[in-house]
Amino acid sequence: MEKNYFSVICDAICQNEKIKSFSVKNKKENCLMLSNDVISYEIKYDNSSKQIALSSFKDENSSKIISTWLLDESFSQKDIKLVIDDFITSMVGKEKVLVRQAKKKSDENDSNITGLFFANRMATFFPELKEPIKQEKEQYEDFRAVKFSREFILPQISNFINSEKNTSKINKFGKTLSELYQNSGLSVKSIITMVILNGLSEENGNKLKQCLNDELQKSWEAAKKYKGKKVKPEKPKKKNSLLSKALAAQQ
Repeated sequence: MEKNYFSVICDAICQNEKIKSFSVKNKKENCLMLSNDVISYEIKYDNSSKQIALSSFKDENSSKIISTWLLDESFSQKDIKLVIDDFITSMVGKEKVLVRQAKKKSDENDSNITGLFFANRMATFFPELKEPIKQEKEQYEDFRAVKFSREFILPQISNFINSEKNTSKINKFGKTLSELYQNSGLSVKSIITMVILNGLSEENGNKLKQCLNDELQKSWEAAKKYKGKKVKPEKPKKKNSLLSKALAAQQ
């Protein structure tokens, strides 16, 4: 099933008019390479992690993962469009930008679940996050996962728990959040406990707590001692516009 979805996604991207400047450089069962005179992109499916990822390449030794999505048994037709739109937007938005070599940030268990992956996964529950994610990626070189989670993801989750009458949907969300926590590195684990769960009201927290697995419940209890305390903010790094680059070149 995942492989079929991978092919559907790749075929739709290749046929889209927005990336007509790109040509297929290499195509394999779970990998597609597209390139033009400026940059190359790779769309790859990893069977072990069940993730589909878009990476950019300035050359063979310089790559950067731009976006990742979970492609497992929970994937739906609606998710296909989300991934296609996200990948195309990422490619077109970066087409004229030379990508710098990625700064590898290794978590305790070298997890592939990044802050951006977490946001994309939340977008499958809350489609309203799609546009803010797009804007964040366009404006900043590094996805500000903590700030984004606090300002955009947390309100969506709070409204969902507060208004949802179908307990099975809340149970499903709690299971997904537990699985994400279990498979994530320290940075995303902290976002889930300190930003999301600590940010819920007591009433909403009690509703969700019973839907979480034992591991996440225990970690949340440990994280409560940090509730209300200030955490060092992320330093935003805006992408340079063509105008700012031109002015800098004249100095």
